Amino acid sequence: IPSKTFVRKPSADLRMLVAAAIETISNPTGSKIAAIEEHIRSNHALDLSLANLTSQLKLAVSHGVQDSLFIKSGSYININAQRLEELRQKDNQSYFVEGVEPSPVCGFCLGTSEANKEKHPEQLLSCVDCGNSGHPSCLKFSEELTRQCMSEPWQCIECKVCSFCQHSGDADNLLFCDSCDKGFHMDCLQPPMDEMPTGFWMCCLCDKVTDAQGKPIRKRKKIMAPVVAKEKVKSKPDKTMTVLLETP
Repeated sequence: IPSKTFVRKPSADLRMLVAAAIETISNPTGSKIAAIEEHIRSNHALDLSLANLTSQLKLAVSHGVQDSLFIKSGSYININAQRLEELRQKDNQSYFVEGVEPSPVCGFCLGTSEANKEKHPEQLLSCVDCGNSGHPSCLKFSEELTRQCMSEPWQCIECKVCSFCQHSGDADNLLFCDSCDKGFHMDCLQPPMDEMPTGFWMCCLCDKVTDAQGKPIRKRKKIMAPVVAKEKVKSKPDKTMTVLLETP
């Protein structure tokens, strides 16, 4: 196990990490999701305590099957070696990065974890990619959303990519989950979405999170949250972050 703590880059393609795990396990008949997840968790000292990692792996496999990267036989998953080599030549990226040093100052109110804008102690939420930080209260995050973002690598609005295709392009079609704050292109979802949702929206990953008894941990809100507008605010040093403001 590595001596340092690493985080999986949100921009890294999870399909390739699955493929690397299957290669290492080296079972001729392929590997099951449980074995792949166990290998990833036991071989990397990750800053990652994902309750929905299984769901993310299943979705990564599903996208890999569509892209001819994986071949499924029942519950076993194997690799299309030719397709894997093509993808590796196209994108030879590292899947893990040593944790970025987080900023000790909120980019909105310029307070610290010892004092937010209300002069109360509040833990800062820091971007895994750039290290920019913000108080959840300054980000207008709910308590549930804050807990979820604190439990796994989080990206600020400037660094956020689609959790499926791992690209930030086509920003007008990039949705943000109100339960985990991850980004998703509408056409990357299964099935794809044709129209932008209004009010509270939960991604398919959060919708599938269950407890030990198989009961949903997060449920969709019946009352729709107010529509929000985005306004750019200048932060220091020379970075922009986004504040969510309720429209009148």
